[in-house]
Amino acid sequence: MDIITYLRNLIKAKKEQRDNLRNSLIECDTKDERRAIQETINSLDTEIAEAEAQLTEQERSADPN
Repeated sequence: MDIITYLRNLIKAKKEQRDNLRNSLIECDTKDERRAIQETINSLDTEIAEAEAQLTEQERSADPN
């Protein structure tokens, strides 16, 4: 598997994880649970943004034009 495919799969998996966490926010009973889940979502958003930036850079490097 090349790096571009790896990054695309990583981004997809992290977005799915983030979406699942967002759905679980609805079912939380306490503020502490919501806060912890939101912190994890924020971390995932950062990781997704970083992976997307790396993907963009890799795609630019792979395309000589």
